[in-house]
Amino acid sequence: MKKRILLFGGSFDPIHNAHLELTLQAYNELKVDKCYFILAKNPRWKKPLSTSKQRLEMLELALKDYKQFEISLIEYNSNREVTYTYDTIMEMGNFNENEYYYLIGTDQLELLNKWYKIDELSSIVHFVVFKRYSYPVNENNLKKYHCTLLNNKELDISSTKIRNLNALSSPRNVLEYIAKNNLYYFVEINKYIQNKRLEHSKSVALLCYDIAKNNNIDPNVAYLAGLLHDIAKGIEPNRSEMLMDEYFPLEKKLVGKWAYHQFIGVLIAQEKFNVTSKDILNSIEYHSTGREKMSPLEKIVFVADKLDPLRGWDSTSLINECKKDINIGFIEVLNSNVEFFKIHKINYKNYFTEKCLKYYLGE
Repeated sequence: MKKRILLFGGSFDPIHNAHLELTLQAYNELKVDKCYFILAKNPRWKKPLSTSKQRLEMLELALKDYKQFEISLIEYNSNREVTYTYDTIMEMGNFNENEYYYLIGTDQLELLNKWYKIDELSSIVHFVVFKRYSYPVNENNLKKYHCTLLNNKELDISSTKIRNLNALSSPRNVLEYIAKNNLYYFVEINKYIQNKRLEHSKSVALLCYDIAKNNNIDPNVAYLAGLLHDIAKGIEPNRSEMLMDEYFPLEKKLVGKWAYHQFIGVLIAQEKFNVTSKDILNSIEYHSTGREKMSPLEKIVFVADKLDPLRGWDSTSLINECKKDINIGFIEVLNSNVEFFKIHKINYKNYFTEKCLKYYLGE
């Protein structure tokens, strides 16, 4: 009996959770023996924003916990300027021993008739198609090339959206790699915050991810909120005054200058990073002061900002409390903050913080 081999080729710029979930679904439904991710070194359709080495390293990180998946370097190690799927399959060969299944999305299905030697290719591989959000199924190509259509949930996730920070959906270690190497959306983020402030935001984002995941809240959403929470911290004082006067005149009267950045951050998140989620925007807007009736995500960003390990004090115990239960941990952090402010005689009073403390602590 022939071995059933599932192949998934792509630029993976970067690899994301939808890639993994869809491949896993195909792997299980088709009952294949092996699955290979084929990294395209020089994709024909688009120029990657990261190097082939970086994309390979991210792919290795993403597949670390998937023992059933392997990486094929057949195209990565090729000397050909352009690699075609037909050539790749022919090079893999062993057609007497292997039966090949090739995974593509409905976006590629639409173009399948334009693939190099598609008639020959479709006679030696079985195309398996997953549905992609906003890409209808091309029934003609589906039938002509004898494709199998997966009954998958259409996920509104793409590498393009991730690169532009319109959405995040990647394994934690991949997000950490992107941050460490300042890839994709960090080009734009670097225009607003740098150095220690940028490192703080990266650290807070990872802490948000961990706390959210432990509380059954979307960790990628929390990561995004944490990453942008201080995005306005680098705005010059005079510019901050002008923006507060124009967009937040009431809030300006209610808080000190130290809190201006949380409000201005909302403007930047909306205008420069196309953030539309009200929960994410609220998490940015009240991460310094807090407020009454905070959502779980707001609480996560609030505590992560205060408990960031880079702040130089041992916050391990409070972090663990927040991971166990964000609602209980949040109260503990509030109590800790109040105690700190009183010991150091810091005036923390402002309209939003007072409302927050009265609502949650009864003060």
